[in-house]
Amino acid sequence: MNIESKEIENTKPDYDDSEEIVTIDYYDRINKRWIKLDVTKKVARFMAADDKKRKRKQNQYDFYNKQFDTIFNEDKPQNEHFLEDPESDPEYVLEKQEKEMLEYVRDEHNRTLIENSLFILTPTQREVVEMAFYQNMSYSQIAESLGIDKSSVYGRMKKAEKNIRNYIADTEN
Repeated sequence: MNIESKEIENTKPDYDDSEEIVTIDYYDRINKRWIKLDVTKKVARFMAADDKKRKRKQNQYDFYNKQFDTIFNEDKPQNEHFLEDPESDPEYVLEKQEKEMLEYVRDEHNRTLIENSLFILTPTQREVVEMAFYQNMSYSQIAESLGIDKSSVYGRMKKAEKNIRNYIADTEN
């Protein structure tokens, strides 16, 4: 073998650009399945190069995602575990206790207003309201114990409710 033939061999490309048909396995990313294709060697070489390029980009993408996840996880606040269980977050517990306290104060205020409004009722209205709410009696039982009609009990209750609402509206304003 002479020197000229070695130079020719070294300059010969590593690939075959012939029009010879070859069968390759190709993953169809659209239909998500492997298929067999009959293509020329030139097309097969191009498809292999394209696949390598896609894999390289995917690897870069995965690398940057891992880097981002690492950075993101390092920057998590110390109290982030409170987001998973709100009962363990001191601020949440205090906020919940404040709300409960406000509800309790509001309920107590309303109860006091209603109790104070009983004094503005007539004795018959007050008697019916006390039997209904404090003794937990039905309209029929109240009518029977007072010896009056059930519709009279209903009427007294409605007038008492109206008077109580007016009293509360006046004191709130």
